[in-house]
Amino acid sequence: MLTNNFFYYIKQVLITIIFIFTLNYISGTTYYVSNSGNNANPGSEISPWQTIQYAIDNVSVLAGDIIIVKPGSYGRTNITKSGEAGKIITIKAENKPVLTWIENGFKVHGDSAWFFNYLDLIPSVTNSTQVSSCKGFKIAANYIEIDGFEISNIGSGVSNGISIGNTTYSNGNSIYFYASNISVKNNYIHNLEPEKNCGGGIVGYAANSIISGNILWKVEGGSIAFNVSSHDIVIENNDISHGMTHRLSDNLVIDGDSDAMRLFGENYTVRNNFIHDFVFNESPYSDTHNDGLQTFYYGSSSNPVGYPLKNLLFEGNFVYNVGQFFMSECTIPDGTGYFIFRNNIFAVAYAQGIITMGISNIKIYNNLFYKSRYGALGIWESKTGTLFPINVDVKNNIFVNTSTIINSNTATRPTLMQDFNLFTIASGWGNFQNGPNDIVNSDITLYPLFNDPENPNPYLKDFHYLPLQPIIDNGTPISGFSSDKDGNLRPFNGYKWDIGPYESNGKFFVKPKGLRIKIN
Repeated sequence: MLTNNFFYYIKQVLITIIFIFTLNYISGTTYYVSNSGNNANPGSEISPWQTIQYAIDNVSVLAGDIIIVKPGSYGRTNITKSGEAGKIITIKAENKPVLTWIENGFKVHGDSAWFFNYLDLIPSVTNSTQVSSCKGFKIAANYIEIDGFEISNIGSGVSNGISIGNTTYSNGNSIYFYASNISVKNNYIHNLEPEKNCGGGIVGYAANSIISGNILWKVEGGSIAFNVSSHDIVIENNDISHGMTHRLSDNLVIDGDSDAMRLFGENYTVRNNFIHDFVFNESPYSDTHNDGLQTFYYGSSSNPVGYPLKNLLFEGNFVYNVGQFFMSECTIPDGTGYFIFRNNIFAVAYAQGIITMGISNIKIYNNLFYKSRYGALGIWESKTGTLFPINVDVKNNIFVNTSTIINSNTATRPTLMQDFNLFTIASGWGNFQNGPNDIVNSDITLYPLFNDPENPNPYLKDFHYLPLQPIIDNGTPISGFSSDKDGNLRPFNGYKWDIGPYESNGKFFVKPKGLRIKIN
């Protein structure tokens, strides 16, 4: 039977295809900007303009045009001119930043009761003399693409690296402008040094937009955050790490939390991102959360705090060494939910893995949960005591070295459908009954599961399966998708599905597909 989630997935695929087609349908005139240029010039390659702001404001620049920015340092740009459907305006650095990750010794995530030693990596821009750096962008327009900039040190009075959409106020009420058909890709965003409150790398109010291929490192506040009723957004192939609660220059707390993503609204696809090393030891704020993704909806319908998040597809991501992989809380009935987690690797959490409170309709398929301190899943009917109906379907997952697998705050328990999962501990589902096809207490000393899970360099960790162990051909088919984290079809060669994010495909000892980043 086709479900609403299936149709939602098909819709997201179609939105992505249509949006990419729209971005690339028509290109117009190409203009140039250079530090050595002059705004009195015509904006050609041999006679470029001097500032990005002048270029985007120039009456000669029309929908469908491209602005190429030569290497150099530039200020902040406010964009109010829109492109059109099929005629996007592109602001593009001539060269994208190329990063090498340099090993900086081992650090500790945790406390005396629980700690994890991780390899600290510092990015270095190897083509720094060829990069176009700037103090960011504010986009209050539609059909705009920002491509390939280094963004840092954005200056006083500014909160975000790239701000999308706009907020105005009338008679004490907020009026939101949702920028639509925005593409932000291939940028390196770091060390923003923002004004206090609401820091963030890519933040705002957006619709029908794509955030892809960006690297965010030591960004203060939420690295990627979309607010209120943002909708139909794809966030893919980004590398997000070492979020901060404070400015490094003076230790001023910018935000009480530092999350890789903070999302509100509906219809999000979050896929193939690498989220790693969000550790509270790097943040001086005493009550910080360092989550891979956080969302919340508190209070009452008439007086809410936060906004609902509905229809989230979270797939193919690698979330490593964070406070919690995912956290979502709701105190308003049916306010937040309809989440699908599939083909993800969740490895090393200081607290719980996926924790939800008052969230309905959750599907957790073919994921790997590896070393979460307080358990892989914390599924609660309520945050405040009012119990909401919870429906959770958990199948084809691998749970390695976790404590309790699932929690609940009532004797009735959430409506839980679980089966075809593998556990390396004896307790399995704890107070819940194991599924008839669950594999419990799998001895990984006799049957190691993965190729190289303990490599200290997170870019070199390999969770592909070794042969001769019970992950292979012991899963069950799931409707709505038919491929693994690498894009291989499930099942291989007509056999049963494998458990976990990968399908063995008859091959072993294969390194995973990684981001296109050089490793030093």
